[in-house]
Amino acid sequence: MYAGTGDYPAGENGGGILKSTDGGNAWSLIGTSTFAGKRAINKIIVDPTDISGNTLYASRADGIFKSLTAGVTWQSKMNGLGAQVSISDIDFAIERTAELVIYAGVSGGPASARGIWQLIPDADDTWHQMTINLIDHTRQLRTPDDIGTIKLSAISVPFGPLAFAAISNTKGDPRFMGGVLMLNVFKFTARDPTWTPVTNFPDALTQSGYAQSIGVAPDGTAVYVGWNGAAVSADGGKNWTSIDSTPPPNPQTFTHSDEHCWAFDQSLAYAGNDGGIWRYDSASGKWQSLNTVGLQTFLTRGASASPTDLNVLIAAAQDNGENLRQSSGSWLHAVGGGSDGGQVRFDPDPAKGGKTIYKLDVFGGFYRSDDTGVTFTQIDLNIPGAPPGGFEPGSPFAIDPANTSRLLVGSVRIGTDAALRRLYETSDQGRKPISGELSGGNITAVAYAPSNDSVIYVAYEDGKVFRTTREPAVA
Repeated sequence: MYAGTGDYPAGENGGGILKSTDGGNAWSLIGTSTFAGKRAINKIIVDPTDISGNTLYASRADGIFKSLTAGVTWQSKMNGLGAQVSISDIDFAIERTAELVIYAGVSGGPASARGIWQLIPDADDTWHQMTINLIDHTRQLRTPDDIGTIKLSAISVPFGPLAFAAISNTKGDPRFMGGVLMLNVFKFTARDPTWTPVTNFPDALTQSGYAQSIGVAPDGTAVYVGWNGAAVSADGGKNWTSIDSTPPPNPQTFTHSDEHCWAFDQSLAYAGNDGGIWRYDSASGKWQSLNTVGLQTFLTRGASASPTDLNVLIAAAQDNGENLRQSSGSWLHAVGGGSDGGQVRFDPDPAKGGKTIYKLDVFGGFYRSDDTGVTFTQIDLNIPGAPPGGFEPGSPFAIDPANTSRLLVGSVRIGTDAALRRLYETSDQGRKPISGELSGGNITAVAYAPSNDSVIYVAYEDGKVFRTTREPAVA
């Protein structure tokens, strides 16, 4: 089996492709010369027409690649596509002639190139653009420059390929405060060479393609589409039923938000989302979380150990807030944790009993808990010299080891306001900048010197590291 590395929806680079030949017990990293440090892998295909299993295809945003050596070596497979396009997905099916056909979603580059492309390796081995009847879910005709992220799902049925594509918009919808909706879902069959729009598809917020997925059941009887919610069609896309009601009425009638992928086993559908792996039973219409208490299926963005018990940990997870590991080894969700965990740290002073926790979430909000994560209080309001609303996402923070009431935040700047690229310091949950706008790019790390807390180190996104000595006292 093969697994791609990197986080494609979040735009985080990968390190290569992981390969296991023993069912996942052991893994090796392959393809590093082609993929390490490059864009994340968004799909891997094992060619089912090659009985040796050595032929693979892999895609990332900036290209499609083919291997004839089970992943040892790779060659670019972009002939016909051009070099300036962005690939959001690939999938495959088998023609009635037993030939492999591969579909690719082109979501960036020249508007004329956006859409769905097809490659038949045993034919001319060149990508050809397919025709899409680009009618959105409100029945309006759209143009290629409206085409955003494309997600694909294809299967092989007796009359040839059956494929569906979920295509998002490139423009925000004013009805949803500028949020990006899915344009529509489109269907392709071997009997019709044009991708045609489905009907009655609902409004679906995709977070600009971050939460966007589609899956076709192996027998072709059901199509599942995920975004912040989820829906299924049992009639080939003519009608859609929501399978994601809002909690908490019945925890069996909803799944975690932000659906990224689908898999199937007879009447069971599996969704991979920001909450891990969930299973939907179409017969009962109920969901079940398959995630264990060890949090293996969470994307952890920060963790810290208690100063009084190293068996107690706080872990901050993407879209799952903060989770506390107790000394017994069991995990609890921190009630005051919020939805998107970022950086998190225990106050390192043992005298505070391991009860004080600081967190800076992915939205830039800075919080403190004095009851081991049961409740959190926001402490970044009314920052002198800075706009309201806290810090920017990605701002690093540090705790002075000599005086743990003193905190340091190096705020990044995402907008144009110079106040958002400064060092801020506090000793009483107040805040004041201790620098003007800093050059060298956004701040990526800050630290107090353990031997002298008047000395502060600052690292920038351009790789530079600086040292400064702060004023003796902080107001």
